[in-house]
Amino acid sequence: MAQLTRVAVMYGGKADEHPISCISVASVLRALDTSRFEPVLIGITKQGEWIVDGEDPRQWALPQVERTPGSRSVVLSIGDGGDGFYARNADGTLESLGHIDVVLPVLHGPYGEDGTIQGLFEMMGVPYVGCGVLASAAAMDKHYT
Repeated sequence: MAQLTRVAVMYGGKADEHPISCISVASVLRALDTSRFEPVLIGITKQGEWIVDGEDPRQWALPQVERTPGSRSVVLSIGDGGDGFYARNADGTLESLGHIDVVLPVLHGPYGEDGTIQGLFEMMGVPYVGCGVLASAAAMDKHYT
């Protein structure tokens, strides 16, 4: 059996479009071919905290990323590339989220489609889906575009 492509699916975010991102990610997850792709869900709260092991976005009545009792903070090690995604355990230790092959940012608005997060993934050397840094930044500046 072929190894699954591990996809960090990012959603939520600090922007006003947070709920729209949460609705979008539920649709993306329903459509994702799990025989080919293994999703690693990374939610971003409205305060900007990255978490894993939160609520399943497909089950939400109110689309919003929130810290839950079982959720853990995400910590990045920029120089480790696709191996640099970790979760902080309750005792403070870090646990690898495993190798990430590609990031699918299902984020809307500032910090999600303005080139900011794309620049972070460029620095890490991690492939991502969507426009690059310049195209994202230019597209968010309606006057410039």
